[in-house]
Amino acid sequence: MANTIEYAKIFQTELDTAMVAGATSGWMELNSDMVKYNGGNEVKIPKVVMDGMADYDRENGFVKGSVTLSYETHTLSQDRGRTFGLDAMDVNETNFVLNAATLMGEFQNTRVIPEVDAYRYSKIATKAIAGSKATGGYTPVTADIMDKLLADVYKVYDKVGEGTPLVISLNMSVAPILDLSDKITKRLNVVDFQKGEIAMKTLALDGIPIIRVPSARMKTSFAFNNGTTTGQEAGGFLPVAKASVTIGGVKYEAASAGLAGNAYTVTIVQGTGASVATAGVIDATGKLTITLGTNSSSAALSVTATQIAALTFTGDGASLITATAITGSTVQSASASKSLAGGAGSGDVAKTINWLITARKSAIAVSKTDVPRIFDPMTNQTANAWKIDYRKYHDLFIPDNKVDGIYVNVQEELV
Repeated sequence: MANTIEYAKIFQTELDTAMVAGATSGWMELNSDMVKYNGGNEVKIPKVVMDGMADYDRENGFVKGSVTLSYETHTLSQDRGRTFGLDAMDVNETNFVLNAATLMGEFQNTRVIPEVDAYRYSKIATKAIAGSKATGGYTPVTADIMDKLLADVYKVYDKVGEGTPLVISLNMSVAPILDLSDKITKRLNVVDFQKGEIAMKTLALDGIPIIRVPSARMKTSFAFNNGTTTGQEAGGFLPVAKASVTIGGVKYEAASAGLAGNAYTVTIVQGTGASVATAGVIDATGKLTITLGTNSSSAALSVTATQIAALTFTGDGASLITATAITGSTVQSASASKSLAGGAGSGDVAKTINWLITARKSAIAVSKTDVPRIFDPMTNQTANAWKIDYRKYHDLFIPDNKVDGIYVNVQEELV
């Protein structure tokens, strides 16, 4: 039986190389050289504070200044992994390396890289918004996208200096709009760009590399599924969102982001009897029942989406669901129970990032991949299968004195 430790070393080397090369945020790992890592879940990042210039005195000479080199301690928060099995009847020792390499390569490209990218961009965006380094409420259009992008670039330059190397991380769905701008052609050039050991050519705006990022990774907040909780078994990540359902031109939405909202339901019934007012009652479990009203002759009222949205819901769960009219004039009718869906995470709902401007030295990405553990079928005690354990420990940090080097532009209003 071949040495599975050697297999693991081969896989780790290849996976680490592919990670930096494949991740659109891979260039941020170049900054990890500044980090002290002594094992465990903590890293130390240097921070320098020094006095500014002072007058030179011809009699007393130089004014004494101070400089302080300290280290900020940060905790690696992302400890992620999976275990996979390849049945012994499907894979023998001869083709194990090929099959396992294909499996792990696919996992790396379709699951690991997108998640790591998404985490990093959301972390930068969150830090930028918290530090008032953000613009919101802009939906890109060809007419002014160049003006908006350059304005954000120079907001960073104004703080860190025009000689500071920057990177533009551009939402892929926004890229075609920028491409069609009649102002961009003369400002584009091709530059060398380094990601780890990989040197590549990329388009640049006034010498600033533009990295185009798949839109699914460009959100301000994500929920990272734990793989065990009901609704999270598939693992992976999703934008933080409120569960919702649209019925008859009315959007019913959970008041808070999270999986709990997926258990809420909406049922519309026609009330009976004379002079019944349209009303909505939500019980403690999130079951909303809308009763459409009648007039004094017991005839059904013509209730519109706008009127439903204006209702004040009552009941033990009155605060669990909100209603918003999408097509206000749509007349409502009885509807079978429908569930809200799409809830994920907690906290602030994810906003769409148009672009991020980042000074190359501001974002420090740290990524530690454990040597994959490989068990052959004779060693694996749970199944007659090859077993592969994969684990990645990672995070991204922006030291307090580097926040001026980031800026984010998002589509939704910031407040």
